[in-house]
Amino acid sequence: MRLKLPYISRFSTQPPKGASRSIALFADVFFPLHNGVVFALDGLCRELWITSLSVILVTPKIPRADSEQYAYADMRICLPSFPLPGGVGYRGIVPWLTVGLLRQLEGVALVHAHSWFLSGWLARAVAARKCVPLILTYHTKLEAYLHYAGPAQRLVRLCLRSYMRSFAARAQVVTVPTSACRTALRELGIDTRIEVLPQGIDTCALDEARPYSRQSLGCGPDERLILCVARLGQEKNIELLLAALARLTTPARLIVLGSGPRLSALQALGAELNLSDRVDFVGHCDRATTARYYRSCDVFAFPSLSETQGLVLAEALYAELPVVAIDTPQGREVVAESDAYLVAPEAAAFSAALEDVFCRQTTPALRAARKAVGARYDRRVTTQAMLDLYNELLSRA
Repeated sequence: MRLKLPYISRFSTQPPKGASRSIALFADVFFPLHNGVVFALDGLCRELWITSLSVILVTPKIPRADSEQYAYADMRICLPSFPLPGGVGYRGIVPWLTVGLLRQLEGVALVHAHSWFLSGWLARAVAARKCVPLILTYHTKLEAYLHYAGPAQRLVRLCLRSYMRSFAARAQVVTVPTSACRTALRELGIDTRIEVLPQGIDTCALDEARPYSRQSLGCGPDERLILCVARLGQEKNIELLLAALARLTTPARLIVLGSGPRLSALQALGAELNLSDRVDFVGHCDRATTARYYRSCDVFAFPSLSETQGLVLAEALYAELPVVAIDTPQGREVVAESDAYLVAPEAAAFSAALEDVFCRQTTPALRAARKAVGARYDRRVTTQAMLDLYNELLSRA
């Protein structure tokens, strides 16, 4: 029987009964960490949980964390892990294919890897041992993180490309969130089947959110509120946004949601640019709180160059916010048919676009058009597309 995702606005409070097939999702990250991969995986699990599929989620064990926290899955397997270098809280799965793990995964009909590394190795081994289809999802623009390799960047780049080709060759399908990512993987020499399946956003949370009062956010009567939602890492380019804020002539405040290793450096840069009283680094917020910020601000600013899709762009558009972002092929695809400003990665260009937004009058038609673009990424829609791919591969198994 063909599986179909029920289109409901609320998640079921009871696990499905009489699950027809089991799938295993492998990931290197999950809650209590917070990033785009975690939110995309959580959204997929939540939606799949109300189907007749039995979902098994395999992630690293994080010490002192609630292993069941946020786990919308029929089974959560937390495997032994070790801390990764960098001091940012990431952990690596010990990729041992044990008898105990195989027993827990008995009956799995499909394996979906959400990483190209440690958990991906384990996913590949499980799929090969059980002779079941393997799906590999490309969540992260890996080459954008090569600065962490220091002086070995050039060598790591060459090795990474060779590794990606070899790893992708083991999968039946590689999924990517944008056609620009598909082009990039083809240019790397990956000839595995590639499907463009965008990641989804929680439109229900945005629909239900109520704005904060501007006074509670420290906003004066003549000030504009700029919102940025991003991990505070070098690849997210928040320095450019601070430089753009310093150039504005219109009074404005910047609210940054997110955490990461660059927080102290960004705070120091803000002080150097005399922006300390105009920038609020709020830290990580839950989805409901984040949705309220989307509803409270005047414009969404996103200076990142490292995205494969940029879920926050879709969220901002669904919240009817004007968007200013760096012009990238991936971003261009997400905001297509909206009035978003896509600019060169320069503070002057970014600042000029923000000034244009402040001067422009927003009409009901513009708001509706933005929301319609964001609605394309409703996770009920995107999960149905993934479910269709699962159906196809399961029918062949």
